[in-house]
Amino acid sequence: KVEDGIFAVYIEHDLVGTSRADEDSHIKINATYKLIYESKIPMTDDIFEVFSQTSLAMQVWPYFRQQVQDITGKMGLPPLVLDIMKFKRAT
Repeated sequence: KVEDGIFAVYIEHDLVGTSRADEDSHIKINATYKLIYESKIPMTDDIFEVFSQTSLAMQVWPYFRQQVQDITGKMGLPPLVLDIMKFKRAT
């Protein structure tokens, strides 16, 4: 929804894992983020398509990585550190 150049985007990340030693042991972490942006450029469907595949993922991933590491550590598990998200450069 765009109003006066301000728009909100919801992004959801899910992490599901199973223990190698015990297939009945599972972990699931779900996080939904609401990002609010302001843009002087009108947000069209075409612009949003590019924006959603590049900037959004890059801006949210560090927060999800930190949340997963914090949660697993607080659960008494070895803190799980997810990889850094790597992006391919446009050619």
